[in-house]
Amino acid sequence: MKHPLLYLIFLFWFNSSSAQTTDSIPRQLDLRLVGSWSGFEKGSQLKGAAKYWVQHRADDGTFILLFTLINKKGEVQSTAEKGKWWVENGVFYELHFASGETDTYTYEILDNERTKFKLKSSAMSFSEEKYEFIDTKIKDL
Repeated sequence: MKHPLLYLIFLFWFNSSSAQTTDSIPRQLDLRLVGSWSGFEKGSQLKGAAKYWVQHRADDGTFILLFTLINKKGEVQSTAEKGKWWVENGVFYELHFASGETDTYTYEILDNERTKFKLKSSAMSFSEEKYEFIDTKIKDL
């Protein structure tokens, strides 16, 4: 090719424009799930480990999720994840940018402060066959 720089510019433009097209697909949000939420589970994902999290779901369909894991030995690990969330036909979708994987859950609004999630599908493995948890709304100060 005579102009490799021109080719690279075109390739970059094409990839970024197609990404914007798929990213701009309107997705349905359940506004009752917007805000900051906390949760806890023990032994469901990893036997003997406790997992705490805080998740902020924005009204633009993005989220940030902060995990703290305490393993059997008492060692603490913390991670942060970003992604997109949406709902379709009563199913909650959570796309994790780092892995490219989407977890799906059924969910039930228990009251204004609590939502129960039940796993439908995930790329991660769980020690319990039926993984479920409750998110509790963090009140604004």
